[in-house]
Amino acid sequence: MLNIYFGEMPEAIYNTNVYFNNTYKDNWIIRPLTRDIQSFPDLP
Repeated sequence: MLNIYFGEMPEAIYNTNVYFNNTYKDNWIIRPLTRDIQSFPDLP
């Protein structure tokens, strides 16, 4: 469901790109499964 709010909201995320680039946890990138998935070349 879409909710629309007007006005300032301190808890709102206005720039999703910056938010997601700065909130991931580093431990997911060092997992063996993640490294295995990243080692596969892109399929055509």
